[in-house]
Amino acid sequence: MSEKLLQILESKRAYRSKLAALPFAEKIALLEKLRQRSLSIRASRENGLGSPR
Repeated sequence: MSEKLLQILESKRAYRSKLAALPFAEKIALLEKLRQRSLSIRASRENGLGSPR
């Protein structure tokens, strides 16, 4: 594997470990933020503001 790919994979592993170590309440708060972002993206697409798939 290339050095860049190894760096990316290590970064992803570290980020996942960081997320796993968070308290449950913080994980729920992150999920709520993702849900809100997803709803905003969907609304933008439905209103013709986003790029088509």
